[in-house]
Order: sequence, then structure tokens, then C-alpha cells
Amino acid sequence: MQEIDDLVAAIHFAAVKHTDQRRKDPSQTPYINHPIGVMNILANEANVRELVVLKAAVLHDTVEDTDTTIAEIEENFGSHVRSVVAEVTDDKRSEERS
Repeated sequence: MQEIDDLVAAIHFAAVKHTDQRRKDPSQTPYINHPIGVMNILANEANVRELVVLKAAVLHDTVEDTDTTIAEIEENFGSHVRSVVAEVTDDKRSEERS
């Protein structure tokens, strides 16, 4: 059960970080829909079951689009998740912000 608790914690963390953000689509959907959608595609279409990957999927835009640092990801979710998030982030400032 701890694994599920950890995944839910990552989803909650991302939701809080993206609270006031909206996508740039015509409907201005909540931004959190994107990272949850990425996690869903990995889990249900690509059959990814590695929780580190699923956590990183839902967290990847927190570093790009919020005040979250790579160090904060590691503090809350461990070095393995931090490493994956750092690999997939487009934030060129991530190392400066850690």
C-alpha cells in the first residue's frame, strides 16, 4: 500500500503546485490535466508499471512551470524520482534552481 500512497502523494504535490495554472487551449483546462494525462498514457497505453516513472510523469512540469526545484523533488520523492524528472524536464535552469 505504501507504493500507492507515494503515487497519490506525487499527484497531490503536482496538483497543489499547478493549482492556479491553466492550459493555453480554448477551454483553458486545468494544467494538472496534462501531467495526469501523461501518467495515464504511460500506465494504460504503454503498460508502464514502474512507480518511479509514473511519479516522474506527474511531477515533470512542476520544475518547468512552477517554483519547484529539483532539490525539492528529491527531498519529497527521493533521488531516483529526482533523476528521472531532471532527465525529462525542459527547464534549462533546473540545475541553477536546485
